[in-house]
Amino acid sequence: MNAAEPNPYAAPAADVNVGVLAPAVNGRLASRLSRLFATVLDGLLYVGTILVAIFGASVLQGLGGPSRPRGVAGVVTMAAGGLALLGLFVYQTYLLSTTGQTLGKKWLDVRIVKLDGQPVTFGSAFVLRSLVPLLSRAVPYLGMLFFFVDSFFIFREDRRCIHDFLAGTTVVDVER
Repeated sequence: MNAAEPNPYAAPAADVNVGVLAPAVNGRLASRLSRLFATVLDGLLYVGTILVAIFGASVLQGLGGPSRPRGVAGVVTMAAGGLALLGLFVYQTYLLSTTGQTLGKKWLDVRIVKLDGQPVTFGSAFVLRSLVPLLSRAVPYLGMLFFFVDSFFIFREDRRCIHDFLAGTTVVDVER
């Protein structure tokens, strides 16, 4: 056998890390802290909306006069708060599905992108990255285990959590 001929019995020489460890995205991976703070900011938006609704309902609850039942103002305010919460959720989902950013991600200059560099879609950004992990938490014990394992995956070299693997995404810094 000549040394120039390939060995038919040699193991395959495929690069199995293409698209996993070296994604074809332009930009630097977002820091772990910026990802955490973006999630915290998004959560604070929801908590703030709920607190405003509760505070408004409790203030208006005491303003009921003799001609108006006291509970009506509070119920109306809570309903408005629920609509505000729904509106925030729809807006955040729209932003996430079209730009790869929620308000928290936008404020901290990070964005979700697909590994091939393409923009995210509703399916990859919301369903696979958010909804599937959220639904897994409904399973007793297993959901909590998934949450912790998913969170600890951020300490990998590629900074991708399990929800990133499910959606084929990564989070990068936005170029200015």
